[in-house]
Amino acid sequence: MEYKLEFLDRLAADVAEQLEMDPDAQIALTGDFNIAPLDSDVFNVNYFETHVSEPERQAFEAFEQIGFSDKLRELVPDQYTYWDYKDLRFPRNEGMRIDFQLTSPALTERVMGASIERDERKGELPSDHVPVVIELN
Repeated sequence: MEYKLEFLDRLAADVAEQLEMDPDAQIALTGDFNIAPLDSDVFNVNYFETHVSEPERQAFEAFEQIGFSDKLRELVPDQYTYWDYKDLRFPRNEGMRIDFQLTSPALTERVMGASIERDERKGELPSDHVPVVIELN
């Protein structure tokens, strides 16, 4: 946890510096953050100790304070991006929203669509995460 929070802090400082030098920079921070910023991002908030802790959520919020946006949440508000392989989590839709594409202000302006490709989890030997897609103009 300490390493994770330190890494996110360094990343936030780095991209803040990049945006300060070039406010029009088009930056996307993408991937598995292993953080569920909202209680609704997990099927049962009481089930988790990590992913939902206050320090993790504050680390995630730092990107929003810098100016990064989660346009995916706006366009696809109520879907998970990850389901554990255990206990039939996927068929029960007991998942988590922990994969993101956070975009800098200039790149956010170009987002015209987004999707979470849930059906990719149904394939043979699928990942426990599904693709998270933003479309740019």
